[in-house]
Amino acid sequence: MKILGDTMKKYLYIISIITVLLFSACATQEPPKQKVEFNSYPLHFLGLIPEADSQTHYQLDLISKDVYFLRTKYLKNDIGNKAKYDIGKWYVDTHNRIVLLNAKTAPRYFFIIDKQTIELMNSKGQRITSELNYKLKYSDKAKNINPRLSMIGMYSYMADAAIFEESITGMKFPVAFEDDNIALERAYLKNRRVAGQKIKVHLDAKIEDRDAVDSDKKRPYIIVKRFIKIIPQKHTKESNTKANITNTYWRLSMIGKRGVVHISNTKREAHMVLSQGFLKGNSGCNSMVGGYKLDANKLSLSKKGLRMTRMYCEGSIEKEFVGVLKNMYRYKITGEHLELFDRNNVKLAKFKSVYLY
Repeated sequence: MKILGDTMKKYLYIISIITVLLFSACATQEPPKQKVEFNSYPLHFLGLIPEADSQTHYQLDLISKDVYFLRTKYLKNDIGNKAKYDIGKWYVDTHNRIVLLNAKTAPRYFFIIDKQTIELMNSKGQRITSELNYKLKYSDKAKNINPRLSMIGMYSYMADAAIFEESITGMKFPVAFEDDNIALERAYLKNRRVAGQKIKVHLDAKIEDRDAVDSDKKRPYIIVKRFIKIIPQKHTKESNTKANITNTYWRLSMIGKRGVVHISNTKREAHMVLSQGFLKGNSGCNSMVGGYKLDANKLSLSKKGLRMTRMYCEGSIEKEFVGVLKNMYRYKITGEHLELFDRNNVKLAKFKSVYLY
């Protein structure tokens, strides 16, 4: 009995040691971070981000659940240079990152530490290993950004009311009757076919909060600083108006006979841009770049193919889209639409144009 008792004591001792080790291991592991969700807008985040020889002041305004305004101002020797502005769509991905999207630049990333603090990440969406401070703090006292930048969108004018719908964010703004608005209005009246028709325009404009006519609250207006041009649209099936194959943001709309749905608040949209000998874009998951050959209506990738980042995105159309680009041989542009065909004249994909500016 004594031998049995000693054996039991040894087993109990071993079990207790294993239990302690297991609990210790669990205690040292960082619990998974829950996705932070924002519930009210606008939200303002501000911070000074270190540069090689100075700092850049950042203000990121999350205007709504999917639209952002960003202002960056490079500071050197305590002197503020001209501010730069950016507007576009945003979402929070599965890695707890705020992802900023627009039609002109690669995505920007901010890691969400908590609802009060976000942190600028590098261009690959990785946290920056440094003793320097890359954090932006929430402020409930900051004023809304009034971005001024080049914009493209649909403009209409009827019954002394003008509306501008910005192409990237989808936001609709009343247009103030000041500055270069008269040039825009005249060009519109000259080009419209029916009253109230929407026409695509290119503007140098400012978004500014003004007193609303129908409310006691302020609302954002478009101030036309400079009217640039009317962008021709396809009016009929026989129209010869075409987008350019190069320097146009081509958004993927169909692969084969299957339509492609872009959900702006979940992932990067599939697109490509042909510019200066390079095809750049996104597969719907990963950024991509490669050389291309263009000769008359022939279009193909160069022999080196595509270089891509290596993120995994569940449900992505990446494989099909990359297959399209590898097999494309001929293209056709009708109005604002681009179609790609293989060597056997089988249609591979269709794109819709979004003009770069």
